[in-house]
Amino acid sequence: MEQEWDGIKRSNEAIQQTTGERPLGYLSTGVTPSEFTAPLVAELGFSYWTDPRHDEIPYTLKAGGREITVLSYNNFVNDYTTLRA
Repeated sequence: MEQEWDGIKRSNEAIQQTTGERPLGYLSTGVTPSEFTAPLVAELGFSYWTDPRHDEIPYTLKAGGREITVLSYNNFVNDYTTLRA
């Protein structure tokens, strides 16, 4: 959990330093969340999380004592299929 926390926090800080704005949402590397991802993302103040692939309708999840909107990961937004062509 600590390694995941550090990775999310460092990437969040890098985006803030580069763009001057805080990212609003989170998608884990390789779309591979752990059981700790949702609470960590909620605790870091993200508004939405896009890892889950089980439902196409957005919903609110209570994680780590906070609420976060879940937007299901969708292959249509994945640039890998574009790069493969």
